Amino acid sequence: MNRLSDQRVKRIAALVLGTFAGAFMIDCQYRPLESLENKLEMGKIELSQKYQRIREERRIRQMEWQEGIFEPQSKKEPHIT
Repeated sequence: MNRLSDQRVKRIAALVLGTFAGAFMIDCQYRPLESLENKLEMGKIELSQKYQRIREERRIRQMEWQEGIFEPQSKKEPHIT
């Protein structure tokens, strides 16, 4: 009986240690992806703000042009949509 209980303890210990080791490995794989996802989201936000600023500048220039206040400096301005 003592021998049987020693085997059970060893099996339980192996299962518990295996579970913790597996969880640690999964956690190590997930965390780098989490930081990449955060960087991607920040890049999306910055890009969105950049194009909103460009659209606002164009809207203001168009209004000024319609009112006769603004004269285009050159005809070679980049065309960004």
